[in-house]
Amino acid sequence: MFENDNPNLVLTASMDWLKQKQWKQDPAWLQKIRKEGRERFESMGLPHRRMEEWKYTDLSALSHLHFLPPTPVPPEIQQKLAHNEWLNRDISPIQLVFVNGFYSPVLSTTSSLPKGVEIVSLSQAIKEDHWVLKKHLGAYAWESKNGLTALNDAYIENGALVYVPKDVHLSAPVHLIYLNLEKEVPHVLYPRNLMIVEAGASVQVIEEYIGENGAVYLTNSVTEIFIAKGARATHYKIQRESEEAFHMATVQVRQAEESHFSSYNITFGGQITRNNIYSSQTGSGAHCDLHGLYMIRGQQHVDNHTLIDHQAPDCTSGEWYHGILDGKAHGVFNGRIYVHREAQRIDSQQTSRALLLSREAAVDAKPQLEIFADDVKCSHGAAVGRIDKDALYYLRSRGIAKKESRKMLTLAFARQVMDGMELDSLRWELDNDLGRQLDQWEWEKS
Repeated sequence: MFENDNPNLVLTASMDWLKQKQWKQDPAWLQKIRKEGRERFESMGLPHRRMEEWKYTDLSALSHLHFLPPTPVPPEIQQKLAHNEWLNRDISPIQLVFVNGFYSPVLSTTSSLPKGVEIVSLSQAIKEDHWVLKKHLGAYAWESKNGLTALNDAYIENGALVYVPKDVHLSAPVHLIYLNLEKEVPHVLYPRNLMIVEAGASVQVIEEYIGENGAVYLTNSVTEIFIAKGARATHYKIQRESEEAFHMATVQVRQAEESHFSSYNITFGGQITRNNIYSSQTGSGAHCDLHGLYMIRGQQHVDNHTLIDHQAPDCTSGEWYHGILDGKAHGVFNGRIYVHREAQRIDSQQTSRALLLSREAAVDAKPQLEIFADDVKCSHGAAVGRIDKDALYYLRSRGIAKKESRKMLTLAFARQVMDGMELDSLRWELDNDLGRQLDQWEWEKS
């Protein structure tokens, strides 16, 4: 059992013993990663508010819960899920589904993959002692130095491997669905995804987390992405967890020269959500775009931390994060752009905006520029406000009801982030979801 400030968190002695017994047959290199992760967690413990990077996010609520491992869903029950609304969307023919944290071959489809492309469950790749895992797994996430990442390292088991070889362009997106149906007892999930895009290749990946309201659980996920020279990768992370759930996620990207990375981070659910999205540009001419949107209400809390680490010259980056908050919801944005001394001719911009729909909603924004080079063009800005009264008056003067006018302006604010999505089907679905959720919200009277 791990020793930390919250002794009841996450693990039980029986779970720990069971996993160690199951994992004895796993490759030595993987056991080494798990052992080192365990040692780092024992040394670091959980993040807490005394840490500067966690000053706005309090994880002490986790110490009052006794998390257990999830329960596998029998294959015959999985087959009945084939008609689940979340599994029958016209988004992609390439779909890996995980139910309660376990890979479901029954619900997954990986048809017509180009030669050399591998899209498999991490557990299967571990059994095969896959060379991609041996070379890349754990090689990038170590840069995200916190106890939660270490804890994920200690329990690497389930997740997805996406490998796209040199000069292959995967036209259909890869859709990873993590569906949580366990509602009886609090439980913990450790999804681990590895995405490797070789030189000149391209891929789009949707990483989606779905949970039924009322379920209390912790998702602690880590996704590592390596983008080789001249390659392109677009990553969509969509969080639709239960509003009673906790969602801690790290996406760590390594970019080689002339590579291109785009991220769309969309958050709807979760009681407490922490998203870490970090990109290290180690090759010259790399480009990175980070887009984020969160829409929360009630007592929900979302903390978005981003880092674009410019280590090489002639790189560019852009960042646009929007938040929509109602009730007593709390949002946090901490965006950091770091330019090393040798990284000359960097062009980077960052914008954070939040729309408050109630008087009790709040946002803490902390844009950061740390520049040690001379020849750069970097800018940042943050704004928090309410719906523009002049725009609202204009719509009202055209005979549009007040609630509908506010909805239209709120959707327009959200679409500024989503309009850049290349996947039309996903963008339309998210747009419809936003509209339906706004219809259910109790708009503050004014």
